[in-house]
Amino acid sequence: MWTRFEKAVVTGETNSLDVEMRQPRIDVVRWFAKYGGSLVVIVTAASVFGAIALGLGLWTWLATGDQSNSSTLRNLGLAAAIPPTAVLALWRASVAERNAESARREADISHMSLRNERYKNGAELLASEKPLTRIGAIHELENLAFESPSEHLGQVVPLLCAFARHPPAHTDRLPTNDAVEGADARWQPSDRPRIFATREDVVLAVWAAVRCCEMNRANPTGPQPHLDLNNIVLDRTVLQNIRLPGANLIDASLREADLHGAILGGAELILADLSDAILTKADLTRVAGGGATLVDAHLSESNCEGADLEGADLANVDFTGAMLGSATLRDAQLQKATLRKTDLRGAVLSGADLSGADLTDVDLSQADLTRTKLIGAILVGADLSDADLRGAELWGADLYGATLTDANLTSTEFSKEYDDPSDTGALAEKISHVADHVIVAAHGLTQQQLNTAIAHVGHPPKLSGLTDHQTDQPLTWRRGMPG
Repeated sequence: MWTRFEKAVVTGETNSLDVEMRQPRIDVVRWFAKYGGSLVVIVTAASVFGAIALGLGLWTWLATGDQSNSSTLRNLGLAAAIPPTAVLALWRASVAERNAESARREADISHMSLRNERYKNGAELLASEKPLTRIGAIHELENLAFESPSEHLGQVVPLLCAFARHPPAHTDRLPTNDAVEGADARWQPSDRPRIFATREDVVLAVWAAVRCCEMNRANPTGPQPHLDLNNIVLDRTVLQNIRLPGANLIDASLREADLHGAILGGAELILADLSDAILTKADLTRVAGGGATLVDAHLSESNCEGADLEGADLANVDFTGAMLGSATLRDAQLQKATLRKTDLRGAVLSGADLSGADLTDVDLSQADLTRTKLIGAILVGADLSDADLRGAELWGADLYGATLTDANLTSTEFSKEYDDPSDTGALAEKISHVADHVIVAAHGLTQQQLNTAIAHVGHPPKLSGLTDHQTDQPLTWRRGMPG
């Protein structure tokens, strides 16, 4: 919606602009600006008649004194001149106010026209074939947004985001220096798409849009443009400490990007590719990252509380010391991930695959681990108090020093027979040492809990030295299942 002032600039109907668009003036001056002419006539006539009446009275009074006739006439003239002089002064002030208001209005129209022209020129220059021209246009548009946020912030930010998402086709990204000479630069030998260096002007446009939004957050009543960066390509970019809260990064490509300390709280990362990205100490609270790819990403000491990473590919990711409390990781792929000293309290990991993951000293209390694969996982010192492990697979897991107080072990599989010699794939590798499965020095177990778990009859868990948490009686394995 245009303001009345913007509409007047475009249509040329500037005379319809009211004085209310300016800061309030003195009420007396405003009143005289409207009724000054009529008031001058009325007051002048009243002054003449009043002066005559007053003059006759003063003449009689003054004539009885010691003053001469000339002095009497002078005093009468001065008294009669005061009212019209005051009225004339006020009228002249009102005229000056009208002239000044008109001049200011014309100046504002001129300035707005100039700013509109700057915006138009900046938008056109973004399509230039010259990189320096595009960079200059980005700086000019950013300056324009800072100078007139109420008029152009809502236009500049979407324009910069659109440019970053769809840069001109004649300036495609160039391959990085490690491209194989003489080979098709689009593909790695492993058929994985090569990672290209993102253009400088694209990165600059993103930073400019972010700065504009950051500046405007201090004014909650002003326009609040949204950072729409879906499908953007920012591979191998340095975006340390960038602020992208709530940004739309759906299906974005940020492979090998440096996002250390970035603020991404509430951002949409659905289907985004952040493989090998650096997200250490980043804020990822409440992000929507369903189906995202973060293979080999670094998220140590990051804050991912309340994040939705359902179905995400997190293989080999480093979550050391990260906070993932109440996060949703349902059906996520976390094979060989590092989660040492990670906070996963109340997290939902049902159906997730944590085979071979390092969960040393992890806090999984009250977590949902139903049907979770923990095959060969390291759970040394892990806190599984009140965790729901129904149907979880713990073949070959290391539970040394783990706490299982009040954990639900119904149908939890501690071992399973797998004797297909023709299978040399991933599954065979995962459970090749299933016979060595041992539960050593686990805390909080009771016989009642253990009786609900299952294991292959030929490979029951070893419970040497373990006692019931409540009765101090030795724990014994009483339940098995056929192969």
